[in-house]
Amino acid sequence: IVRASDDAAGLAVATALKTDIITLTQCINTVKQAVSFLNIAAGALARQSDIFQRAQALAAASVSGSIDAVSRSYIQLEFSQLANEFDAISNTTKYGTVLIATFDDQFQIGTDTTGSNMFRIDLSGIWPGGFSAESVATVAQAQTAQNNFGGVGYDISNSLAFIGAYISALETRGDIIDTTIENLSSASSSIMDVDIAEEQSNLILKQVLSNASIAALAQANQMSKDLLSIIK
Repeated sequence: IVRASDDAAGLAVATALKTDIITLTQCINTVKQAVSFLNIAAGALARQSDIFQRAQALAAASVSGSIDAVSRSYIQLEFSQLANEFDAISNTTKYGTVLIATFDDQFQIGTDTTGSNMFRIDLSGIWPGGFSAESVATVAQAQTAQNNFGGVGYDISNSLAFIGAYISALETRGDIIDTTIENLSSASSSIMDVDIAEEQSNLILKQVLSNASIAALAQANQMSKDLLSIIK
C-alpha cells in the first residue's frame, strides 16, 4: 500500500500504527533518560549515606569519656565539614540544569498523556534533611545528636527505597514498550508490505494464462485462415 486508492482503510490503520511506533520509540528514550536521572540521584544518596555513617561514628567518639577537650574540638571540626558536605550534595547535585533534591515532574511513557501513560517522579518530598544543626562539641551535644540521627538515617533509607522502586518500574515499562513496538511494527508491515512470494506466484499464473490466451487466439486465427483457404 503506497496510496489511499490501494486500500484506504488499510492505509489509515497502518498510518495510525506507525504514529504509535514513533511515539513509543521516543518513550523508550524518555525511560532511559529517567533511569539515568534516578541513577544520579541514587549515587548522591549513597554518598550522603557514607557521610552520615562517618558523622555517627564521630558522635559516638565524642560521647566517649576518654576523649579530651582538644580531641573533641577536632572531632567537631570534621563533623561540621561533613554536615556542610551533606547539605552541598543536596543543594548542588543536578541532572543538566535540574536540581535533583527538589525534582517533581512527570514523564510520558505511553502513546498519549492520560492515566498510566504518565510516570511521576517526586523526590522533593522524600529527600533527606541534613544534620548541620547538630553538634558534637560536648558530650551532651553529641548525645543529643545521636538521638536525632534516627530521622536522618530513616530518610536516607526511605529515599533509596523509593528511587529503587522508580527504577524498577521504569525498566519494566521499558521492556513492555519494546515488546509493543515489535508487535506494532509486525502489524504495520503485514498491512503495508507486499508478500513477495505470493505476488510472484500470482504474476507467474497471470503470465501462463496470458500466454495460453495468446496461443489460443493465434490458433483460432490460423484455423480461420485454413477454413477460408478451403472455401476458396
